[in-house]
Amino acid sequence: MSDHPSNCCRYCSPSGKRCGDLATDGQDYCQWHSESHQAPTRAKQNLEKIARKNGSLAGYQLQQTDLQDANLIGADLEDAKLQRAGLAGAHLYGVKLHGADLFQGQSVLCQFESGQFSR
Repeated sequence: MSDHPSNCCRYCSPSGKRCGDLATDGQDYCQWHSESHQAPTRAKQNLEKIARKNGSLAGYQLQQTDLQDANLIGADLEDAKLQRAGLAGAHLYGVKLHGADLFQGQSVLCQFESGQFSR
């Protein structure tokens, strides 16, 4: 018998981190891990709250999400999908980006230098 309830999101990161959120009705994944992701209302505020509590944002589908000026210092964004996410002014010092997708088409969305992002 699995120790992961059947109504929980089935996401598991490459390093073995499981999502503890409830799956969206009739789906295998929560709103953050669904490949048909649409940013929920108040996405930035919700992500900041999770990050403040040292929660994992691993594997989150954040394509095209407006994260301008978001405070995600130290957040775990392992394997997160960040293509075309609005990161201008975001506070990303110490974020964990192993396996994260930061590409926008054929050009890199941003560069990681000395622990801080720059465009």
